[in-house]
Amino acid sequence: MRDGIVLFKDSLTLAEKLMLLGKDFDFVPLPSSGHNAMRRDYIAALVLRKITQHFERHLGRDAR
Repeated sequence: MRDGIVLFKDSLTLAEKLMLLGKDFDFVPLPSSGHNAMRRDYIAALVLRKITQHFERHLGRDAR
Protein backbone atom coordinates (compact mmCIF):
# COMPACT_ATOMS: atom_id res chain seq x y z
CA MET A 1 0.00 0.00 0.00
CA ARG A 2 3.06 2.23 0.26
CA ASP A 3 4.56 1.18 -3.05
CA GLY A 4 5.90 4.10 -5.07
CA ILE A 5 6.08 1.98 -8.24
CA VAL A 6 2.74 0.14 -8.25
CA LEU A 7 0.30 2.60 -6.70
CA PHE A 8 -2.40 1.18 -4.43
CA LYS A 9 -5.11 3.18 -6.21
CA ASP A 10 -4.09 1.46 -9.46
CA SER A 11 -4.42 -1.94 -7.78
CA LEU A 12 -7.91 -0.97 -6.60
CA THR A 13 -8.81 0.20 -10.12
CA LEU A 14 -7.67 -3.16 -11.52
CA ALA A 15 -9.67 -5.04 -8.86
CA GLU A 16 -12.79 -3.04 -9.73
CA LYS A 17 -12.37 -3.78 -13.44
CA LEU A 18 -11.88 -7.50 -12.77
CA MET A 19 -15.06 -7.52 -10.67
CA LEU A 20 -17.00 -5.74 -13.43
CA LEU A 21 -15.81 -8.39 -15.88
CA GLY A 22 -16.87 -11.19 -13.52
CA LYS A 23 -13.32 -12.47 -13.14
CA ASP A 24 -12.12 -14.48 -10.15
CA PHE A 25 -8.98 -13.04 -8.62
CA ASP A 26 -6.98 -12.89 -5.42
CA PHE A 27 -5.96 -9.58 -3.89
CA VAL A 28 -3.65 -9.41 -0.89
CA PRO A 29 -2.98 -5.86 0.31
CA LEU A 30 0.21 -5.43 2.31
CA PRO A 31 -0.48 -2.35 4.46
CA SER A 32 3.02 -1.44 5.61
CA SER A 33 4.94 -2.54 2.53
CA GLY A 34 6.59 -0.89 -0.41
CA HIS A 35 7.78 -2.49 -3.64
CA ASN A 36 10.44 -4.55 -1.83
CA ALA A 37 7.97 -6.21 0.55
CA MET A 38 9.45 -9.69 0.11
CA ARG A 39 12.49 -8.67 2.12
CA ARG A 40 10.46 -9.11 5.29
CA ASP A 41 10.24 -12.77 6.25
CA TYR A 42 6.66 -12.65 7.54
CA ILE A 43 5.44 -10.98 4.36
CA ALA A 44 7.39 -13.35 2.12
CA ALA A 45 5.87 -16.31 3.99
CA LEU A 46 2.33 -14.97 3.43
CA VAL A 47 2.87 -14.15 -0.24
CA LEU A 48 4.47 -17.51 -1.03
CA ARG A 49 1.67 -19.32 0.84
CA LYS A 50 -0.93 -17.38 -1.20
CA ILE A 51 0.86 -18.23 -4.46
CA THR A 52 0.97 -21.92 -3.50
CA GLN A 53 -2.74 -21.89 -2.61
CA HIS A 54 -3.54 -20.22 -5.93
CA PHE A 55 -1.74 -22.88 -7.96
CA GLU A 56 -3.21 -25.72 -5.90
CA ARG A 57 -6.72 -24.30 -6.32
CA HIS A 58 -6.45 -23.70 -10.07
CA LEU A 59 -4.12 -26.49 -11.17
CA GLY A 60 -4.70 -29.11 -8.51
CA ARG A 61 -2.19 -30.39 -6.00
CA ASP A 62 -0.85 -33.06 -8.38
CA ALA A 63 -0.89 -31.00 -11.62
CA ARG A 64 2.22 -31.36 -13.77
